[in-house]
Amino acid sequence: NDSHSLSLQCKLDYQACVSGKQISVKCEGRCPCPSDKSTNAGRNDRRVCSDLEFREVANRLRDWFKALHESGIQNKKTRIVQRPERTRFDTSILPICKDSLGWMFNRLDTNYDLLLDQSELGSIYLDKNEPCTRAFFNSCDTYKDSLISNNEWCYCFQRQQDPPCQTELSNIQKQQGGKKLLGQYIPLCDEDGYYKPSQCHGSVGQCWCVDRYGNEVTGSRTNGVAEC
Repeated sequence: NDSHSLSLQCKLDYQACVSGKQISVKCEGRCPCPSDKSTNAGRNDRRVCSDLEFREVANRLRDWFKALHESGIQNKKTRIVQRPERTRFDTSILPICKDSLGWMFNRLDTNYDLLLDQSELGSIYLDKNEPCTRAFFNSCDTYKDSLISNNEWCYCFQRQQDPPCQTELSNIQKQQGGKKLLGQYIPLCDEDGYYKPSQCHGSVGQCWCVDRYGNEVTGSRTNGVAEC
């Protein structure tokens, strides 16, 4: 009843918790709730997902991954296994997104090859009320090889966000409440709201190189100016 499509009861409960609203199920399927006629007429239509729907899918998945990451709860509908303590890959710096998106990639990558195949991705295709999920991940597969690399995974979610540097800068300004905190890292943004290639933390005297989404280039951190 808040005009949002939520695929699982736990997602509805989570959304109600973070928003502080009373949210209940108005109808099954995607918003808005269709009439009987439109439902019957559309059953045989092949859906084409819009950019807005992809953005909504990315946001819902990101919220879900974050909730799982923070709580440590494994969703029963997601076939995820715990990694052994030691594997043949050093995943400490991969994938390039180091938040809950990177955490979820590592959980899904059950054969530790730093690629997600269709069987691994299939564990998050299980919800029939998310018709655009499969199409969203198909759009992530830029090489059209039925595999999603760690970079493809991160960029696919990141491109659905608002300009990331401007978003981080706005959040910092809200936290500061108009007062500049000494020693805090302040990101450098370009005119489009993305990260400038060179970032520096003046209080520690270090600089490093990043891509436009703020992902640090491995091995670029140095004392003084970084050549990016």
